Amino acid sequence: MTAQRSTTTRGRDGETRAAAFLVDLGWNIVQKNFRGRRGEVDIVAVREGIIGFFEVKSWTVLPYESLEHSVTRRKLARIVGASREFLAVNSEFDGFSPRYEVLFVCGDRVEQIPGVVE
Repeated sequence: MTAQRSTTTRGRDGETRAAAFLVDLGWNIVQKNFRGRRGEVDIVAVREGIIGFFEVKSWTVLPYESLEHSVTRRKLARIVGASREFLAVNSEFDGFSPRYEVLFVCGDRVEQIPGVVE
């Protein structure tokens, strides 16, 4: 149970760091941990007519050679499904362009991989 608690704590800390990173880049956080029937989105944020759906991965070490492959197609499909559910119930974001990114958090560092879904 201690290992699970540690993973959960690391995940929450990572999401907090990722949200601060996004705010520093000019994003406004709309919601954290949106859960729909089709999946979950860690962070939903908006900026200049764009609505961003962010998956956050918190690791103790950043394995650069595998960053882009750490989120599977199945996970991406769930994020897209959840984002569609989010947009369906939040009509104030009609007309916003969706953007999907993965944020890797390791300590105080955040690595950003934009455009994970085209």
